[in-house]
Amino acid sequence: MARQRCLDGRFSRAITVETFQDCAKDPVWAADYRTYVKDDIFKHGNPLKGINREIGFRIRAAIGGHVETGADGKPVLEKVLGEVIQSYTPMRSFDRKIVEAK
Repeated sequence: MARQRCLDGRFSRAITVETFQDCAKDPVWAADYRTYVKDDIFKHGNPLKGINREIGFRIRAAIGGHVETGADGKPVLEKVLGEVIQSYTPMRSFDRKIVEAK
């Protein structure tokens, strides 16, 4: 889904959270995710939701994403409410060669 967003010209710095939003709309994905975390997909504080970090890494890898960094050189962290994830690292750009090669 993230690659398709890039191909469609819909890349944004919030592509990680937007991809999770797209996935949550898919009834099969949502059911599988709910089964994995054994709880409501939007509930926070569940240790099984550590999988979100892995999914985020895979989103970044799939698009060759370059994360935003702050003045201190560390990745920026954005908090979100009412989403499957609680926070994400915004992307400043993606690698078109990686997106088109898949």
